[in-house]
Amino acid sequence: MELIKDKIDELADLLYQERKDKAYSMIEDLVNDLTQYISQVENQEIQQSILIALQQAFQAMEEDDTTLLADILLYELLENIE
Repeated sequence: MELIKDKIDELADLLYQERKDKAYSMIEDLVNDLTQYISQVENQEIQQSILIALQQAFQAMEEDDTTLLADILLYELLENIE
């Protein structure tokens, strides 16, 4: 869990610095970690919140909005990681 939080913090920092090549290369690893995390979470509301945040994150990536993506990671996704 702490590893996921650290990855989210690092990704957000890279995105705020607009170092998206490095950040985007880390996204797949984070998604894999989150997939495992979601499968272990019993609270369906938390599972749903994480999935919604991921959908928003992918939308921000499609729009190439690194600031929005960083905000989603920190304020939508990170808040749901216990």
